[in-house]
Parts: sequence; C-alpha cells; structure tokens
Amino acid sequence: MALDFVLAPPHRSFVECWWGGVALLVQPLYAMPPIQLNRSIEIMESVSLFIPNMTDGRKRFTGVTWLLGLLFSAGVVGITGCKEGGLPKAVEKVHNGVTVSVDPRVELISIVQTLSEYPQRLPFLMTEEHFPYRADVEGHFTRFRRHAVIKVFDELSSRRLSFSGPPESMLYLGGTLAIKSELLLDSLLMGRYEGQDGFRNFLPLLLDFARESNFAQFYNEHRNYYERIVDSVVSRMGIWNYVAELEAFFGKKQASYNIVLVSLYGPVGFGPRLRTARGEQHIYSILGPKTVQDNTPMFGNEEYFNVMLRHEFSHSFVNPLTEAHRDQVLRYSDRFDRLPEVAREKACGDWEECTNEHIVRTVTTYLAFQESQEAGERALAHETKQGMIFVSSLVDRLKEYTNDRKRYPTLDSFYERLIEVFAENP
Repeated sequence: MALDFVLAPPHRSFVECWWGGVALLVQPLYAMPPIQLNRSIEIMESVSLFIPNMTDGRKRFTGVTWLLGLLFSAGVVGITGCKEGGLPKAVEKVHNGVTVSVDPRVELISIVQTLSEYPQRLPFLMTEEHFPYRADVEGHFTRFRRHAVIKVFDELSSRRLSFSGPPESMLYLGGTLAIKSELLLDSLLMGRYEGQDGFRNFLPLLLDFARESNFAQFYNEHRNYYERIVDSVVSRMGIWNYVAELEAFFGKKQASYNIVLVSLYGPVGFGPRLRTARGEQHIYSILGPKTVQDNTPMFGNEEYFNVMLRHEFSHSFVNPLTEAHRDQVLRYSDRFDRLPEVAREKACGDWEECTNEHIVRTVTTYLAFQESQEAGERALAHETKQGMIFVSSLVDRLKEYTNDRKRYPTLDSFYERLIEVFAENP
C-alpha cells in the first residue's frame, strides 16, 4: 500500500505524497508479530523514565512532540519519493486543441527498444538514420544495455509486444510509471504482455532503468531539442482547426487529442485511443520522423499533417462504431476477397479492419472535397490506387448524411445506412 503512494503518478497531491511517507513509516508495524509490537510500544513508553522529574503532563506533551516529529520526517520522505520517482515534465505545446509533445514515458520505452534486439528484428519500425540526438542516446544509454528490463523486453517483443504495443502501453502510466486508475486497460494490449501481471511486473524494471540511467537528467538536458521538433510540427500543422472540424462532422466530442513525437522510431504512425471509466476517449497519434534534414528529424509537411490528423483521429470515432455494429458489418464480409491485393496486404488484414479503413478514408476524402474539387479528386484517386474500391460510393452516400443532420445528428445514427453501400456495390 505504501509503495503505491510513494510511486504515485504526477497528479498525486502534496497531501497524498505526505501520507505516502507516513504509510511507509507505519507499514512495518503491520508486519510485526503482536508480541514484538507490544514490546516496541513498551520501550517507547519507557523512554520517558530516563528523563528526571517529568510530570505526566510533560510526558504526554513530549510524546505528542515525538509523534509530530515522526510524522513530519515521514512526510518529507513521502514528498521526496514522489519527486525523485517521477519522470520529468513533458515538453508540449497545444495548437487548436491538439497537444503536440515529446512524451517522456514514450521516449523512455523508445530508448529501451533502441538498446534491445528490436531494431534488428523489426528494422522498419525504428530509425535507420544517423543524427546527433540518436548519437546522444547511444552515448548515454549503451552502457545500460545489460539491464534486466532490456532482457525482459526482448523476450516480450520476440512474441507479441511490437508495433503500437510498447508506446501505447506507456500512455496508461503516470509520471512514475504507476498505472492510472481512471483508465481502462485494453485487454488485447495486456495480452501482448501475457496478461496484466506481466505488464505490472515489467513496470518496476522500467522504473529502475530510468533511475539507474538517470533518464530524467538526459531528458532535461535535451529539452531545447524537444522544443525545436515540437515547434516545427506545430508550424506545419497550419491554421486549420481539425478538432472542431472532426467533432462537427461526427457529432461527438473526445476528451483530448494528442500527437506524440518519437525521434527514434522509423517513418511509422500509430493511433491508439484510451478509454476512461466514464466513457471518455483520449485520442493519440504516435509519430516517427519521415526524414532527417540538417541533422534534425522531420515529421512531415503541412499536406502530410492535413491527411494524417484527419485519418488517425477519425479512427477513434469510426472504430467504436464498427465494433458496436459488428453483426451488420460481418454481413458483408464476403466483400473482403473481392478487394484488390494491394488493399488486403497493405491496408487491412480482415473485413472488419477494411470496413474501418474504408470509412475513415471516405471521411478524409469527403473533407478534402470540402476544401476544393481538386483536393478531393486527388484524395479519391489516391485511395482508389490503394485498393479502397468502395470509397467513391461511400463519399456519395455521406452527402445524404451531411445534407440532413437534423435526422442524422451523429455518424452513429447514420452508420447502418452508410455501410449498406457494401451490399449495393457487390
């Protein structure tokens, strides 16, 4: 119990940290056998016998003073534990409702991935570029390659912990790598750690690695670099408010929108969503750099972010609808075999996933048409080339939705009508 307080997430209050230290002081007493505990109390009471001429009142006063002194000392221990156990504050900037950051939790796991055999096993997921920041990482952390967390990560990643799994799992943690109680752990994600116990057993090793390697110092020493890449992405996002656009289109709001930049990843992107017990969703786009220019990772231009933000954030609106309407979706599962090979190999592995991809890409294409006819036709041609053969018909069907929002206030209310396109276009 006490350890949970001291290794608390950063949102723990001053009082919670204080009482965490008190709990550490009291906890050993619970483990004492009754005889030993009683004897300890007798010894504490007898100390006053060595102080001559002490009245009962003064004994009580002295006892209270000692107790307050112990509480104060224990509280300081608790606060220090909260402070020393935590990761540094993230470098971040909010732009039009989207938080762009270099998240220390994700940066930490990306360093573990870099030190492990992961880059050799899945080279396209990690950067193959050479630039000063990567050299700094290798120079600072290589001597910790034999740490236990590297070995355990290698074992997990050789089985199922790969692709989005490592960075996504970090988002469930507070600043001291304790699991946030308000978030619902995803069962499929936990399966990559071979269950919640595997995930919970992994975290102390990761925390120990952060402390042993002095990760916080490294992160803080590179804050200027992190600020540069965050500012670069914000400037390339342009002035368009994608959050307002998507929430108006889908008729629903999300708890937060986040872009996490990971310099050590390859040119990849992951779009996890985290659910709370109150039914809220936190949407993430985890990005690796597309290129390196002037020794600095570049995460894309304005055109790229225009497509990427709409696409990745739309998944968090669309995927839950497909899950809720799975029975209707699976009625058209025979369409999967009719998709071009390029779609089945590069875009989606089964019909449910292909349904999500079709609808998400339909939304991004429709919104491109709202910008201009040229932009829409360019987006439609791209999706058709990628084997998304139903996008054209789905875009036409969306016009029915957008023209009658009084009848269809949300895409959820229109979803079954939308996927009828698959039946009408065999």
